[in-house]
Formats: sequence, C-alpha cells, structure tokens
Amino acid sequence: MSLLLEDFVIPICCMDESTRKIQRFFGTAFFISPDGIFLSAKHCIPRAVGDEERLGLIIKSEQKENLFSKITAYDYAPNNLDIVAGKIDRTTHNRFKFLAADLNMWQNVASLGYPENAIIRDEGFWIYMRAHQGYIHRVIEVGKLPLIKNGGKLIELSFQVTAGLSGAPLFIPGSSYDSLIGICIGNHASERLLDSTNEIEENGQIYKEISKRYEYAGIAQDIRDILDWKPSFLSKTIGEILK
Repeated sequence: MSLLLEDFVIPICCMDESTRKIQRFFGTAFFISPDGIFLSAKHCIPRAVGDEERLGLIIKSEQKENLFSKITAYDYAPNNLDIVAGKIDRTTHNRFKFLAADLNMWQNVASLGYPENAIIRDEGFWIYMRAHQGYIHRVIEVGKLPLIKNGGKLIELSFQVTAGLSGAPLFIPGSSYDSLIGICIGNHASERLLDSTNEIEENGQIYKEISKRYEYAGIAQDIRDILDWKPSFLSKTIGEILK
C-alpha cells in the first residue's frame, strides 16, 4: 500500500458530538509508531475543552477517507519543553526515526503540516497540507533565546513556522524513512529600524513616523531533549520508539 503524507502527519481538531462536525483546529501532529503514538507542540493540546466536544486527530482510513479519532491519552514533556506525546486507539503509519547526527548551520531540513491560511471554512471544514524546505540557521543552547523560556535546545530555521504549523515534524528527508530532528513550535522575530522622521505642526504638536523591518525565523524544539523521556501512558521512552 502506498502511503500519503496525510497518513502520518495529521491535524489536531475538536469535533462537536451533537453535529459530528469539526469545530476547531489547534495545530499539527505526527505519528511515531504503528500503534497510534504521536508527538506535537504542547500548546496545540489544550488542557480542557467543552463537555460537548471531543479532542482528536483527523486520520485517513484504508479507503483514504477522513476519519476523526479521539485522543485517548497524552502527557506533557518535562522541563517546560513545548512538546506533548499522545495516543489514539487506531493502527497508524510512520516514517520517522531518530538518527544520531550533529546538527550544524546550513543543514538541509524539511517540514510539513497544516497552516491556518490553508483552511477553508464554508459549508464544510477543509484542511490542506503545506510543505516547507530550508536549512538550519543555528542550534540555540538552553537559555540563549530569552523570548522562549524552556529547558531545551532550539533549532532556528530559514523558513517561518506559521500559525497551524506548530507541532509539525522537522526532519532530514530520506528514501525509506525520514530522520526526525525536531518539533516546530513557533517563530523568533527580530526588528531593524529603517527610518525615523519627526514632524512639528504649527500648533507645536509633534508627529513621529517610524519605518521598521521585521524578520521572522522558525523555531523548533530539539528532539534529542526528549529521547530519554517516558510519557506516563507508555512503557517505552521516546528514543526507544524512534529506533
């Protein structure tokens, strides 16, 4: 059977129990084992949803139809990492493994997920996947990026992680499998002042015109920081699952 990208990279949504319709979209997740184990960004899994809603993943059936599958267990990674592991009770597909390798500047990487700007809401709820390819700007050691406060290493990317792509896998593409290196969690913004002009009106009021340029770099959480973590609902560590 040939796999689709949607077989192992999936959207996180809430479904209304009464109407059986998708109501809300939270981000991207991806499977790391054939028994429904997935990873995502912690902020994509809310701690609580309404009683009338179910939190789950949109997966593909054997006939390539969309199915909603409820999340039956999940656990947040330690050290305030923006990572969550979860489970659904279905057989799933996976092509990610961990391959020990040094991550350096200019390393080619890729990601894919479900940005919010690719969602169409009309009479239905249509979610489309988008792919990104770029390279590593730098690997950031713990505490060296003040705006993102957690206990793990970060990977700065040459492409943006737009809304909805949080939780997407960051990997080095391969032939039979892809080497998982991180989980996309957001962006780091830098600004540069281009011009500043003061204008004084006849009444003495001062108006200031400022022109700035903002540049955004995607940020991923380094997968190496959770290889020894064993989520509460699993009997194996993440590293053992990704072998």
